[in-house]
Amino acid sequence: MDTHYFIIKISVFCLYSILSELLTAVKQHLHSFSKFMCIKRKHTITKVQGSIPIKRIDIQTKRTLILLQLTNNIHPFLSLIYQLYHVLYTNGFTIDGIDIRALEYIPSSDGIDIDSSNDILITSTRIEAHDDCISIKSGRDEDGRRVGRPSENILIENCHFAYGHGGVAMGSEISGGIRNVTIRSCLMDNENWSPLRFKSQPSRGGTVENITFEDITIKGARSIFDINMEWRMVPPLSPAHYPLTCLRNIHFKNINGEAQSAGTMYGFKEAPFGNDTFFFENCHIKAQKGLSISNVANVNFKGLELEIKEGEKIYERSANKDK
Repeated sequence: MDTHYFIIKISVFCLYSILSELLTAVKQHLHSFSKFMCIKRKHTITKVQGSIPIKRIDIQTKRTLILLQLTNNIHPFLSLIYQLYHVLYTNGFTIDGIDIRALEYIPSSDGIDIDSSNDILITSTRIEAHDDCISIKSGRDEDGRRVGRPSENILIENCHFAYGHGGVAMGSEISGGIRNVTIRSCLMDNENWSPLRFKSQPSRGGTVENITFEDITIKGARSIFDINMEWRMVPPLSPAHYPLTCLRNIHFKNINGEAQSAGTMYGFKEAPFGNDTFFFENCHIKAQKGLSISNVANVNFKGLELEIKEGEKIYERSANKDK
């Protein structure tokens, strides 16, 4: 009896010590993080210049520098929960004049996530992250379909996206749909992995439509396009949902880019990209390697000018090559 009591007492003490240490780390983290943030409330407005109306602005931040840096006294698991701004289930929101920089490697650290929200404006903002600089989402698999709330009527303009896995990405959580998004007058550079990015999985479903990238300058990127409908197929995988994710009316206008590769464009074998998927106008890309495609049928690449140093401009991906 005494031995059992002793073991229980020691176990409770160890658990208390771990929780106490974790709570202290969280408090220290929040204290050090909060000194970089300054959020100011602003009166609502009814419209911004351009094609995307903004019904209401709840919060506006001006010229705020946010630095993310892990220190030795921060518990390692905290590095897994970084998403600087997660705009979720929101109607009318502006982010203006933010400078977000991840100073050290922080996995899954999107700069801004727009998730199942509408009438969003992001302007005059700089982001440097270790995942997508901006990711637009609308729920994952069955839960996303149950909620059924798309991300729509979004304008991103006059922004600078430096290092990151993507400049502006759609997905992969797109089960509720994404529509009516314009990204314009933006600079993407500093070895950004894939400035123009769309990603999904067979389990997602959802429709992504009426998306426009225009007046975009890309410098020193790893690749220009990363469009992959079977992204990150790592077990365990959820079963496929039909209809599969559909991309429709995706427009690229006045894109001028330099990169190591023109990128990739991989559709579903059961639902290839067709003539209503991508549209190019006055796009000029210089790259070492060309555009790798798979399950692409009847896409009109007129308007996409590729200057490639090695190999073909557009080529079919090898069937046995990993995604």
